[in-house]
Amino acid sequence: MLSSLLMAANKIRKNVFILLTCLVFLVFFYVYIAHEKTDSMENEECPIMRHLVQIDDHDGIEVEDSLFDANSFKAEKYFQHSPYEHAHQGEDDLAQWMFKKVRILCWVATHPGNLKKKAVHVLRTWGKRCNTLLFVSGIGTEEVPSEIAGYMLTLDMKDERKYLWVKTRRAFKHIYEHYLDNADWFMKADDDTFVVLENLRYLLFNQTGSDTPLYYGSCFKPYAKQGYMSGGGGYVVNRAALKLFGEKADAVCERETASWKEDAIWGQCMEKLGVVAQDSRDVEGRWRFFPFVEEHHINNGGPSKKAVQWFEKNQCYPMKKGMDCCSDTAITFHYVSPYHMYSLEYLIYHLKPFGIGNPLNEEFLKHFKVKDISVEATSDLTSDATLRTAEQTANKNALFVCKKNALFVCKKNALFVYKKNALFVCKKNALFVYKKNALLVCKKNALFVCKKNAPNFGGSTGNKFEGTDV
Repeated sequence: MLSSLLMAANKIRKNVFILLTCLVFLVFFYVYIAHEKTDSMENEECPIMRHLVQIDDHDGIEVEDSLFDANSFKAEKYFQHSPYEHAHQGEDDLAQWMFKKVRILCWVATHPGNLKKKAVHVLRTWGKRCNTLLFVSGIGTEEVPSEIAGYMLTLDMKDERKYLWVKTRRAFKHIYEHYLDNADWFMKADDDTFVVLENLRYLLFNQTGSDTPLYYGSCFKPYAKQGYMSGGGGYVVNRAALKLFGEKADAVCERETASWKEDAIWGQCMEKLGVVAQDSRDVEGRWRFFPFVEEHHINNGGPSKKAVQWFEKNQCYPMKKGMDCCSDTAITFHYVSPYHMYSLEYLIYHLKPFGIGNPLNEEFLKHFKVKDISVEATSDLTSDATLRTAEQTANKNALFVCKKNALFVCKKNALFVYKKNALFVCKKNALFVYKKNALLVCKKNALFVCKKNAPNFGGSTGNKFEGTDV
């Protein structure tokens, strides 16, 4: 009897174990199915989410942001280059002319938490080159930095990622109502986009004033027959396109639905309105608008392997490998941290190999003038104590550089000068040498080299030349 009870108990125990195992399996199976169903429902609401999330690298730049010292950077005083930079003199004349001819309104999608972290650095770098700049944000509790307060467009809405389409729709509607005649082109960018405005104006110049509604950007194939332009890489429409949107969007385009796929919905809206998507590549087929940072495109990479796969599968036109990926007149890069923005600002607007891009003409050379002039021997002049002081400061064939443009040119132990009645004069921006007083005087902003008792010319202090400006 006892044996039978034990056997029955063991059998029940085994059955209970099997039952519990089955229940656990069913629970896990149910959770898995529910998760897949949720994903499916989310993708029905936002059909491109599964794809686009693979190239969302906003979190990836947080590492750079954490190392970034914002206090090290202040707004530059100058629009392009500092006026004392001889290598850049006259370089921005055409850019300044284009600034007036191709007027661009830039609106930058940001949010209250990024106003201090990112928006101010957009203003200090590329944003200052827009004809009109707006930072578009929803309502928040964060204080607006005074530096950008005059550029703010605060929409009466909750600022969350899922409402990006609402923000985009309202921003363009506001711009249509208040800024339509203030610009020729209207660009949307993110607060981690970097834009080279001069190259954008170059691209748009021939189309400025066109009555044909136009649409430029980094093109992807899905969700619109003509493609849609990446939001992070920035997209731009002309006045004719914005006018169409302002007049007909309510009847044609998607309403204020909760979605972060603003770029795809905007692309669908443009297509429905008859706005023609343009090919922004250069004549060599190289891209100008980019969804990633420049190093990813140059090195055929991306934020992740999946992002690269998605990009290669969905791009409207192929991208070449290596340096051929990117046009010399590239316009935008995306996922650019503030740290990176200042690097691009320096590399694009300040660093340059001297002589590349400088016109070899008199206007340029007058600021950098060295003339080999045939002259008589001047041994009596070179014996003067003042010249000996100067010669000791320079090596053979060296340059003595005056404060700005003038040059003292030494060749071995002789100066190249004209000799006329004991007065030695070099042409233009040059050197006056008085034999009696041993006074060397450069015209304009120049360096005065004289003996102790020499007269004062043009506001000079009359101090001896010590070689401090060599």
